Amino acid sequence: IGCTVTSENAKKVVQFLEALESENMNLLEVQDSTTRFGWQGKGRFLPGFGDGIVLDLVGDPKKWAAAYCKNGSLNGWVEQILPLWRQDNKTTNWYKFRFVLSAAFFPPALSILKQRSFIVYNWGDSKGGKTAAMKWAASVWGIPEKLLVSFNATAFALEKLAGFFCDLPLFIDERQLAGANQDFLERMVYMLSNGVGRARGNKEGNVNVIGAWNTVALMTGEEPIAATNSKTGVNTRMVEVQGAPFKDEAAAAAAHLRATDNCGWAGIEFLDWVMKNEDDFKIRHAKMCDEVKALGLTTNGAHLAAISAVSTVSAIVSEIILQYPRELSESGAKEMAESMLTDLKNNELPDVNVSAAQFIVDFIATHPRAFAEKPDGNDWYGWVDDNLAYMFTNPIKEALEKAGFSYRKTIKYLLDNKIINDYNGESTTVKRMGNKTYRVMIVNMKKIMPEGQLSFLTTVDDDTNLPMGW
Repeated sequence: IGCTVTSENAKKVVQFLEALESENMNLLEVQDSTTRFGWQGKGRFLPGFGDGIVLDLVGDPKKWAAAYCKNGSLNGWVEQILPLWRQDNKTTNWYKFRFVLSAAFFPPALSILKQRSFIVYNWGDSKGGKTAAMKWAASVWGIPEKLLVSFNATAFALEKLAGFFCDLPLFIDERQLAGANQDFLERMVYMLSNGVGRARGNKEGNVNVIGAWNTVALMTGEEPIAATNSKTGVNTRMVEVQGAPFKDEAAAAAAHLRATDNCGWAGIEFLDWVMKNEDDFKIRHAKMCDEVKALGLTTNGAHLAAISAVSTVSAIVSEIILQYPRELSESGAKEMAESMLTDLKNNELPDVNVSAAQFIVDFIATHPRAFAEKPDGNDWYGWVDDNLAYMFTNPIKEALEKAGFSYRKTIKYLLDNKIINDYNGESTTVKRMGNKTYRVMIVNMKKIMPEGQLSFLTTVDDDTNLPMGW
């Protein structure tokens, strides 16, 4: 790059470089280099602990590398963060703000604890300070404005960024920029949390180097990512922080302005402590895992692991950086964990299979004429008798898949839970209606919802009064 090498002089350039290296072999020292941040072997980490390692970058990665620098001082950062961190402060919803900030410290410790990557997603109405909280989280490692990226990116671009930052957090702002592309959002959740990029071939017939990382991806948005028909893995890989980290718009605006005053110090300070006290860190983490699990607020192992890890970090940051007493640091971290788990429990989405079963009941309720015993020439999907629905498979298969559910997965769930009968491995059987026989799937709707809520299951005759549109 920058050298005028052509097909005419290339041979002479190669001869010159060969001679240059040969003449100076005794003077040229071996130099370690890397093309990514994060761990560079035992005890070596970029940024902060990579003396003697050259960050060998070309093109766009240089501007990302420049974001990992220091401004102000650690004491200045502590003075600014303490009022936002305190449990009795009047500007933040403290446990939400503290969880987002603490999560930014954790990525370098993922490989130490052999824990997989996960996502922290803060969503809620606008003007609640979600981006302000993320900027403070980014200030842990560098200049916030330069570290934040948006959802207005391709999956390939986010994959390359994750591989470049590697053992550092990834900050992705404004989920709404991705629009209604639910498939893209869910694939991104799986990709980032799995910690490995997509395998791609090249024109030589080989496979390109596959990127890998250990990260906590912090994201913001005004809408949830997971939907009722999302795969269960989307929910388990993501800890949702629901609602505003700040109590009012003025407090959020003020925090926006101060986030770059002192940055790039706290992450290095935390990592220095972890590297010097690795055994103690593991012991404290194991103890926190037991205490968070003992709260009994969830059996979701992925959420327990993520919240326990972030809570461990929160306690250590409180103690070693913010100078809280250890007892107060640990009690605050446990209270944060309990508040987060309570929020998750109160706003938990049902399992996708439960949602699919409920969809079937709703489908029957909204198509009463199609489930009449006397088809009148319109579409006929089956019939209902004594809380049992005798359904033809094609209409419900089409409806489930149109709604984003997996038909095969739903049928397996219905069979396993005896909501439909198993006929020697088949989900259908032959039943008589009138003087004809039909192959149907028999759904026991009492096993999906209480009998008292099934009052809509009545035979529909031509003279039955129905709401407009039925």
